[in-house]
Amino acid sequence: MSAWQAVTMARTAGRVIGSLLVDPGESADAPGLCESLNVAKSSMSVALGQLERGGLVERFRPPKGRRDHYRLADDVFGRAFRAKMAEFTTFAQLAERGLAVVGDNPRGRARLELMRDM
Repeated sequence: MSAWQAVTMARTAGRVIGSLLVDPGESADAPGLCESLNVAKSSMSVALGQLERGGLVERFRPPKGRRDHYRLADDVFGRAFRAKMAEFTTFAQLAERGLAVVGDNPRGRARLELMRDM
C-alpha cells in the first residue's frame, strides 16, 4: 500500500492526520484520538494501521508510558506526494501495456494515449 492510498482510503485516516497536525503535543494515543474525533475503536485501529503501513504515522512508546502513541512521520506530505507520483508512473506503464494489445481500435488507442501522456 502506498502512502497516498493510506490517506485516501478512509475518512478517519484523514481526520487522524488533521488531528496530529494541530495537536500541541504532536502525538496522541488511540483512545485519545477516538475520544477527540468521536470514532469507534475499530475504525481508529484500521485507520492507524493504514497510516502506519503507509509510512505516514509512526507508533512509539513514550518514556514511562503505558500506551503506544502516534505522531506524524517526518516529511509526511513529501512521502504522500512521492507515493502519488509513483501511482502516475504505474498508470503510464499500464497504458503502454494496453496500447500493445489494443490493436487498431482508434477510440481505445486515443484513450490509452491520453492516459499515458498525463
